[in-house]
Amino acid sequence: MGLAITSGSLALAADATDSVVDTFSRLVVLIGLIISQRKSKQFPYGLYKVENIVSIIIALLIFVAGYEIAREAIFAPKVELRLTLWLVVGVGATVVIPLLFGTYELRWGERPVPPP
Repeated sequence: MGLAITSGSLALAADATDSVVDTFSRLVVLIGLIISQRKSKQFPYGLYKVENIVSIIIALLIFVAGYEIAREAIFAPKVELRLTLWLVVGVGATVVIPLLFGTYELRWGERPVPPP
């Protein structure tokens, strides 16, 4: 979000908002999965309906984020973009870091699994 504020770029602000919503939704999914697997005397099959509630919460988050981005794009006053070397380096890092992490995840996922 710092890059968006520094540059005044709506595209960077939208990307930051998308990242925040993605991170929060992953956290909500994780919590929902943990809760849905709990069993009790009242719910012997687990709280599997929690997954549906989590899905609705995530859908609402995505809708609200999209609405806010669209509202900003349509109604916000025009801002002159500020381009500096540090801004270019920061945007470049936001491309390179996920690329490196994604490559690491792919290699980790494709590694041979030793037999039990």
